[in-house]
Amino acid sequence: MTKIFRDKWIAVFTGLSLVFNGLVWFYLWWKTRGILIPITLRYNIYFGADLTGAPQEVFVIPFVGLSLLSINLLLGYFFYESNQKTVAYFLAGFLPVFQAFLLLASMGLVLINKF
Repeated sequence: MTKIFRDKWIAVFTGLSLVFNGLVWFYLWWKTRGILIPITLRYNIYFGADLTGAPQEVFVIPFVGLSLLSINLLLGYFFYESNQKTVAYFLAGFLPVFQAFLLLASMGLVLINKF
């Protein structure tokens, strides 16, 4: 598996993804620490808040990002080893973009709850 990480672009994209995912974990932890009341987990402009839950449930967002990171790296490894490097680059390049959108979604969730 180290062969794939010797590639400069895959290492950069993976590093950026890990940084973004770490920021999402830290940001949500920082904003939800000490909150004991249920919070809004989903908001709809037509119906308002339609899903509430425990503050710990917001950590599903970074967990999804970490899961997708793992799956994409595993798929990227198989494609890289079978000399389909373009697909591996696409999978690795998609990760930081997805993680950045998860960070924006986390910020929106905090903004909706105003904490």
